[in-house]
Order: sequence, then structure tokens, then C-alpha cells
Amino acid sequence: MDISLILFELMVILIAAKLGAFLFERIGQPPVLGELVVGIILGNMAFFTNGAVQWFTFFRTDEFIHIFSEIGVIILLFEIGLQSDISELLKVGFPAARVAVVGVVLPFALGYWLTMGLGISSDFNVALFMGATLTATSVGITARVLKDLGKLDLSESRIILGAAVIDDVLGLIVLAIVSGIVTTGAANFSSTAIVSLKAFGFLIGGVLIGRWGAPYVMKLFQKIEVQGVKLAAALGAAFLGAILAKKIGLAPIVGAFAAGLCLDDVQFRGFNEKRSLEEIISPISDLFIPVFFVVIGTSVQIEALLSKEILWMGSILTFAAIFGKYLAGFAAYPRKLDFQSIGIGMIPRGEVGLIFASEGKRLGIITDTLFSMVVLLVMITTLITPPILSIFLKRTK
Repeated sequence: MDISLILFELMVILIAAKLGAFLFERIGQPPVLGELVVGIILGNMAFFTNGAVQWFTFFRTDEFIHIFSEIGVIILLFEIGLQSDISELLKVGFPAARVAVVGVVLPFALGYWLTMGLGISSDFNVALFMGATLTATSVGITARVLKDLGKLDLSESRIILGAAVIDDVLGLIVLAIVSGIVTTGAANFSSTAIVSLKAFGFLIGGVLIGRWGAPYVMKLFQKIEVQGVKLAAALGAAFLGAILAKKIGLAPIVGAFAAGLCLDDVQFRGFNEKRSLEEIISPISDLFIPVFFVVIGTSVQIEALLSKEILWMGSILTFAAIFGKYLAGFAAYPRKLDFQSIGIGMIPRGEVGLIFASEGKRLGIITDTLFSMVVLLVMITTLITPPILSIFLKRTK
């Protein structure tokens, strides 16, 4: 393994990721889209230059870069878990829960039915994963839009954010169940029940045990008075959760998310390091997470995206993804709310949809063609939501 080659790859990826994020932020779009787009450009440099530059296609197959990107997605889900407050989830109430449940069940059913019915794939496992991918909601993108508009105090905004967080939890459970079914190769009731029990048991049991045991473990780490121990303790929890999830047959990102739910700043107050946990992890996130999205972008083949069949099938799946989440907004009844804004706020798939699809790709279920459809879906839903949600929320007082 040539260290100079690896360092050059990381240098190119990180600089390109930051340039892409900067440019997309300047035009009012989420940075993740910029990272994804530069990945697509690098991975398809041979296509854009008519075969003159083919070196960057190596990013698609480099094992070290892919391991680096997998660590990035584990850290990303750990951060999402840290930002998700269990007590706040309980306070949001039944409207948010109803929106989340409908926003998972309806897109999943539409994704499964369209995959099988339109001939996208006749494989049961493929249809399951495509349905699971449509269940995702990117809470980060929606939260950014609400903050920029100064609308975080609206009832609709609180329901959107609460439902999006619950949606993430339900989506990860769906991902765990579907991954387990695909791995075991069986779809009967007993295997589904076992996988479901594993998913629910690991998330619920792991969080309960973790939140009970975390203060005691953190007190032991507090006795190690050396710089960086707070970061080591946090990442240790994330990696341990990922390892345990992997050992029982679940996706490592499920374990990382559960580890994030177990921890909060209260448990770290006794450390010499006074910065918040999110501030400490931020530089690590800035290093690893962009690599994940750039590598995901390099996996996209422009030739497949330009195919009439891909554009047609991808457009249908995109419509189903938008329609399913839009209808979920009306599950917030009977309160007098702007149901349309709630539904629109649930539309963006963002990084969560890419995580689901990449997990299917890792298991060998999602092909390059199907992955290109998902990327098309993610880009459209992420791009259209900010301007449309802005229009609808500006009329809501």
C-alpha cells in the first residue's frame, strides 16, 4: 500500500469536498450536495474528458478510501444520535409520531410496489431495500431551512423536526430489519420476527443500558487527566456500538446511532476539557464525513444517469418519494396546522437516503444502476425542498 498515493487521494477528496460545499452554500443549497456533486465529477472524469483522464475512477475501488468513508458514516450517525434528545422525542406528542409512522409506511409500500410492479427489479430483496431507502428523511436539511427562515418556534416546525427524528429511528429499525432479512436469505415470519426483536432489542435495550451505565464509565475516564480523553471516550462509545451491532447481524451505523442516544454533555461535565462534545467531535467529522459523500458520488456512473430508462424509472420513484412524505403531513390532524408545510418538510432524503442505499450496495443488493436512481432521487428531493418549504412557511404565522 503506497502511502503517498493514499495521501494524495485524501488531499484531492478533502479539498474537492470543501470547494463543493462552499459553492453550494453560496447558492443556498446544503453542503452535502456539493460534496456529492464533486464526487460525481471525480468519478466520471473519464466520461467528461472522453477518456483522456481516467485516473480518478480509481477512487471507486480503493479499499483504504472506502474504509475511511465507512468510518465517516459511523461518525455521522453517532452525531445524529447525539443531537437526538429522547426526552424531546417524548414531548413532541402523538401528531409527530403519526406523521413519522405514515412517513415510513407509505413510502416503503410505494417503493416496494413500484420496484416490483414497474419491472425495475423482480428480486424481493432489491424491492425491500428500495422501499427502505424511500423511508428516509434528512432532519439536518429541514432543520437548516427552518433556522434560516426564523420559523423554529412554529408548531408546524416542532412537529416536522420531531417527526423527522422519530422517522430516523424508525428508518434505522427498518434498515436493520431489511438488512437482516437480506443477510439471512429468508423472509418467513420467524426470521422477520427474530430480526425485528434484534433491532428493537438492540436499540431499546442498548439505549437503556447505555444511559444507565454511561455515567459510571465516564467517571472512570475522568480520572485519566490527559488531553483528548473526552474525545477518546466518545469515539470509543461510537465504535463499540458499531462493533456490537455488527456482531449481532445489524448495520454498524445502527449501533453508532444508539451510542449517540446514550450520551449527552451532562455525562462529560467532570472532564478537564470544557468544550461541548459536539465541538470536540466536529474536527473529526470534518475530516471523515466528507470522504463518505465524495466516495458515494464517485460510485455514480453518468452513463447510467443519462439512460432514458434510468431517468424514467428514477423520476417515478422520486415522485413516489415526494408523494409519500407529502401525504404523511396530513397525519398531524386534528389540530389546526399547515399540513402541507409539515409534509413538504419531510421530503428531503439527503445523506440518510444515501446511507440506506450505500448499505444495500455494500450487501450486493443495490446495483450501480439502482444506486444511480437513488442518487437522482436524493438530489431532486434535497434541491426542491428548501425553496418550496420557504414559500409555504412564509405564509404561516
